Amino acid sequence: MDDIKELEAKREASLKEAADYERAIAESKEKWRAAHIEEVKSLMAQRGITIADLGATDVSEKKTRTSKLKGVRVAPKFKGPNGELWSGRGHTPPWAKGQDMEQFKIAA
Repeated sequence: MDDIKELEAKREASLKEAADYERAIAESKEKWRAAHIEEVKSLMAQRGITIADLGATDVSEKKTRTSKLKGVRVAPKFKGPNGELWSGRGHTPPWAKGQDMEQFKIAA
């Protein structure tokens, strides 16, 4: 039993040491990155180069795709047993699940 406790203690020490190494590596990478960013900024300032000159766009203005049809109302295509209307878009209503939709189709 003492062997098990000794091995567990060694494992815990190794895990703590590994965590310490990971922390040190992360700190080192951040210092390296910060130093190089400052170096690039300094070189850009010395030569009069701007972010726009590099062809970069403002990252705060991310463009997101939106559907042209979002928010556009369409005529209902199906009518449920209790008069519920459904366009055939979006979530399938409970009354339509597993059903033959031809029986609910609204005549055009």
